[in-house]
Amino acid sequence: MRCAGVAPPVPVWPLGLMPTVLGFRLGVGQPLSTMTVVQAAPEAARSTALALRLTGNRVGRVAAPAAAGPARGRPDGGRRGAVARVGREGPSLRRTSDI
Repeated sequence: MRCAGVAPPVPVWPLGLMPTVLGFRLGVGQPLSTMTVVQAAPEAARSTALALRLTGNRVGRVAAPAAAGPARGRPDGGRRGAVARVGREGPSLRRTSDI
């Protein structure tokens, strides 16, 4: 999520504003979710509930990007070694190696 704003060509000031907004969201959201878990869990199980919350958060940080790659698919439409033609008719270039 943090890198999503860097990809489009934007002026410098939005690039400075994005980390501020995202930092504010994290600074508010994480304590609120921790407080919610503490209030919802019984006193004897609070540490386990907080550990599960952190584990789920960290698993999500690893699994989300790993799942996003296959979900987006190959940019060449699934054809290995394909080279796209750009603005000209006739035979296209062929790749001779899969390195």
